[in-house]
Amino acid sequence: MTEPTDRPESTGFDFAGSANPEAGFSPGDPRVESALTQIRVIAGALGASVAVYGVIAWVVTGGATEGAGEAIGLALPIVAVLVGMAIMDLLLAPLIERSLVGGAAGQPLERVLAEYRKAKIIGFAFREAAAVLGLMVALFTGDPAWCYGLSAATLVAMALAWPSREGLERVARGAIQPE
Repeated sequence: MTEPTDRPESTGFDFAGSANPEAGFSPGDPRVESALTQIRVIAGALGASVAVYGVIAWVVTGGATEGAGEAIGLALPIVAVLVGMAIMDLLLAPLIERSLVGGAAGQPLERVLAEYRKAKIIGFAFREAAAVLGLMVALFTGDPAWCYGLSAATLVAMALAWPSREGLERVARGAIQPE
């Protein structure tokens, strides 16, 4: 039988404190920095693709929004569904991230990093999907403003959810808040 101690049970994951010999890593662990760099590169690439969608919309539609609204009359139900889907993607992304990292608290470092990486990549893919839907609406209606608006919303959502050390720490502590 073990005796109770005054110190809380170690989870093997401590960024804020000194080196944790039980887990075999310290707050400056290169695995953490490497994982964050990988996640940020992927997130940045997804963000860059959003900008490309805006350029595609501008080139394909000729960049002019004059007269483009005439086509929306016939396409209103389709436009409404696509824009609704884009908004749902932006709203669901943080919820999906939280659900994916829920079991990471107290796990070994490698598992926490893997769960955080998976959650962020899937979350950013959901956010990017909103811009793709904006491009679809722009191509369907001939009005690039749809793509511009949803792309801007996507970039703001991506900036707010940018992968950070603090977010990783919250996941490791069990706060289940990956932003």
